[in-house]
Amino acid sequence: MENKTMTEKESMEIISRMLINTQHRLENGSGKTFLIWGYTSILITLSVMFALIISNNNPFWNLLWFAIPIVGWLLTYLLKVNKSKGVKTYVDISISYLWIVLTIIAIVLAFFSFYRTEWFQLGKYMTFLILLIMGGGVVISGKILKFKPLTIGGSICMGLSLLLPFLFTWINTSWEGEYFYVVQSIIFILAIASAMIIPGHILDYRGKKAYKLANESNL
Repeated sequence: MENKTMTEKESMEIISRMLINTQHRLENGSGKTFLIWGYTSILITLSVMFALIISNNNPFWNLLWFAIPIVGWLLTYLLKVNKSKGVKTYVDISISYLWIVLTIIAIVLAFFSFYRTEWFQLGKYMTFLILLIMGGGVVISGKILKFKPLTIGGSICMGLSLLLPFLFTWINTSWEGEYFYVVQSIIFILAIASAMIIPGHILDYRGKKAYKLANESNL
């Protein structure tokens, strides 16, 4: 019995060390990753909104949405903000695979959104689906890492996404089309700020603070 108790304690210690290690790695660089993706998403959202309004809802400009993963991955790679040293834990790998799968799902849905028939118009609800997927991923990441700003931000993102289907129906019947893009963009920006930018700044602040304390202790 005693050996079993010790084994359970050791297992909990290993899991705790993995979480602490992952949290430290998250603070040392991932704050900037969230900020890169967050601000990139906002800039491209504004670009799409203005392009659609100016062009009188020319669907061609929706192709700009694909710039988010392209620019986001490119800037992340060029700036090498997530190349922290150390062995990756199982938690690190799990979160990485989670976001790879969610990104692939979002891209596939984006491609299908351009296929429209009388009975199939996925593009109308694309923003809703993207925010729901992203918010869910942020909540899961926050729960795994026990980092409340991510959990709260992701929950707000998912909550805002649920407004969009009802908003689309209401605006489509009572407002002119261009107002829909403005309101949709505002909701999208608020969701991105809640899920990525605010947690990103908190992570970045913690990372800088930890780096400063580490340097002071070495003096």
